[in-house]
Amino acid sequence: MESILPLRAFFSRLKKLFWLWLILAVVVGLVILLISYALQPDRNVAKAVVSYTYSGIESGYDPLGDRFDSSEIKNPEVVQKALAASELTEDTDVALIQDAITVTGQVPDGALDTVTDYQSIFQNDSTPSTTQVRNTSYFPTKFSVSFDYRSAGLSGAEGTRFFDALLESYRDYFYKTYGYTSIEDPVNALDYTGYDYDQAVEILDGKLSLLRHYLARLTREDTSRFVSGETGYSFSDLLNAVDTMRQEDLQRISSYIDTYNLTISKDFRIAYYTFKVEDMARKQIQQQERLSTLSGLIQGYEKTHAVVAGVLNSSGGTGEAGYSFEITQPSSTYDWLVKERISCQTDLSQTSERIDKFQTRLDRLLEEETGGGSAAVVTESLAKASAKIDALVDSADRTAQEYYDTVKLEGAYQVLSPRGGVLSGAVRTVRLALNDAVGAEVFLFGLYVLCAMLLAIGPVSFRQRADLLLARLSLRKKKAADGSCGQ
Repeated sequence: MESILPLRAFFSRLKKLFWLWLILAVVVGLVILLISYALQPDRNVAKAVVSYTYSGIESGYDPLGDRFDSSEIKNPEVVQKALAASELTEDTDVALIQDAITVTGQVPDGALDTVTDYQSIFQNDSTPSTTQVRNTSYFPTKFSVSFDYRSAGLSGAEGTRFFDALLESYRDYFYKTYGYTSIEDPVNALDYTGYDYDQAVEILDGKLSLLRHYLARLTREDTSRFVSGETGYSFSDLLNAVDTMRQEDLQRISSYIDTYNLTISKDFRIAYYTFKVEDMARKQIQQQERLSTLSGLIQGYEKTHAVVAGVLNSSGGTGEAGYSFEITQPSSTYDWLVKERISCQTDLSQTSERIDKFQTRLDRLLEEETGGGSAAVVTESLAKASAKIDALVDSADRTAQEYYDTVKLEGAYQVLSPRGGVLSGAVRTVRLALNDAVGAEVFLFGLYVLCAMLLAIGPVSFRQRADLLLARLSLRKKKAADGSCGQ
C-alpha cells in the first residue's frame, strides 16, 4: 500500500533544505540580537550591585554612627584614584565622570508596607482612606551602581576598566574611612626627650593613657572575645599590660627621681614648680566657686510634681472618700546638674592633689641639694620604658587591624553581581533576546519541516491523501466486522 507520507522522500527533502534552513536560522538570530541590542536602553551602561553587611546599615548609619551616604562611591577621591588605576588621568573631567555614575538603593517587594499603612478618615469603611507613615523607616542595604561610559566620553573597554577600578578604589576608601584606625601616629607624636626627668615620666604616662583609652574602647566593642592569631593578645590582655606599666615601671622611675631629687636644671625646676603651684591655686579657686554654684542650684531646684487624685469606698469601688498623692517627675536638667557637680568635685580633688605634689617637690628643691642618684640610671630606665610602650603600641596596632579585617568589618562591603561593561552588556543583550530568538527559531524549524513534507508528498493533493486514509480505515472496519460474524 502507498504510504500517506513517503518517509524516504521526506528525509531526502529535509537533507536538501538543511543548509537553507541553517543559513536562515543564523541570519534571523543575528538580526534579533542586533535589534535587541539597538533597543536596549542601557546598552552603554556598566552595572554592579554592592551590599553592606555591618551593624547599623539597616538603620541608615555608617560604621562610625553617622548618617550613611551611598553617593560616597563617586566622591572625587575615589574617582581620581580609579582614574589613575585605569590609566585615564589625562584630559579626563572628574565632574563628568561623577555625573555618569548613578547609585540607587534596592528596595525589596513589600518593604513599603512595613513603613506605611492605610487608615480611614472616618469609622465607615466606605469613606476614602489616607496613607499614614509610621515612625519606622526602611533603609536599603543593597545598592545598584551604574556607570554610563558613553556619556562620560569613554569607550566600552575604557568604561569597563574604569568601573572595575572604581569598585576596588571605593573598597579601599571604605575600610580606610570606617575601618581600622592606627593609634601609632597619635602616640608617637608625644616625644619625651628634651624634657626634665619628672616631665618625661608624665609624657610617657600620657602616651600610655592615650593607648589605654583606645584599647578600652575596642574592649567594649569586642563581644567575640577576639584573640589575635598574629600577636596572640586580646584587647583585655593589652589593657592589663598598659595598667601594669603605669603602676610598676613608671612609678618605679618616678619614685627614684623623687627619692634622689634628680633634675637636669635645679633653677629651672624651681621656677617651673613655683608657677605650677600658683596656677593650680587659681584653678582651684575657680573650681570651688563652680562647685558652690552647682550645689546652690541643686538645693534650690524643684522638680515637677504630678498629683494623682481619686475616690474609693471601703469595698474598693467608687465612693465619697477622696484620696490624692504626688509623684515627682524626672528632670533631665536636675540630672545634668548632679553630673556636673560630681565632675567638678573630681576635678577639684585632682587639682588639690597636684598642688600638694608640686609644693612637695618645690620644698625639697629649696631645702635640699640634688645628688645621691644616678642620672644615667634614669635615662636608661626612661629609654627602656619608651621601648616597651612602642612594643605595646605595635601589638595593639596589629591586633586591632586583624580584628577589623576578620571580625568587625568582615564582608562589610561586597560586590554581589558581576561587574558591568562590554561583556556584561552582551550578556544582558543575549538574555533579553533569548525569548524572541527561541520563538523565531522554532517557527523557522516548523516551516522547514512543513516545506519538506509538502515537497515529499508531491503532486497528489491533500484531499486525495485524506480519501485514501479514510478508505483504509473503512477496509479495516469491514474486515473486523467479517471476522466477528464468522465466529
